Amino acid sequence: AGGYFYKMIGVWDSGANGTQWHTMSDASFVDSGYKKIAGDEGIWTGVFQYNDGTHNLQIWDYYMQDYYNFFEAGSLRNTNSYKVQLGYNFEKQGAKGLWIGARYTMFDLDSQYSKNGYGDPQERMNLYGIRVSYNAEGGFYFTGTYEKVDLDAEPSTYSVRLIGGYKF
Repeated sequence: AGGYFYKMIGVWDSGANGTQWHTMSDASFVDSGYKKIAGDEGIWTGVFQYNDGTHNLQIWDYYMQDYYNFFEAGSLRNTNSYKVQLGYNFEKQGAKGLWIGARYTMFDLDSQYSKNGYGDPQERMNLYGIRVSYNAEGGFYFTGTYEKVDLDAEPSTYSVRLIGGYKF
């Protein structure tokens, strides 16, 4: 499958109103100068998915022509990213709604544009993550993600994202 993300709605990394549609640059947490560079550009994506009812393998590719980053990479201009995620649904073990997986994302940065704060070129950024998701039958849900970011010319960073709520 493939697609093009031009506008989005909802909370992302957004400084924009999450109840209205915004371009990818409008929805970002960067200053207006970077928003002008990206303009109203979107993100191209391609995905391969294999699912046999028990196993699910997804491989993603994202391409951003003139985009920038929320990580410490100077720019995502001319960047390709690749993502692989493997997970397991524990329903057959009696834990209905529990999913645990691991994922890897690689950003192939263009070192002509992506530089750290000292001007050192950056060619690659790797993200390693573990995700736990649980969806209860009563409408409660939870997703927790732990991720390590390895980026050229920057120290490694670690993040934890916890998302939960109730669907009604």
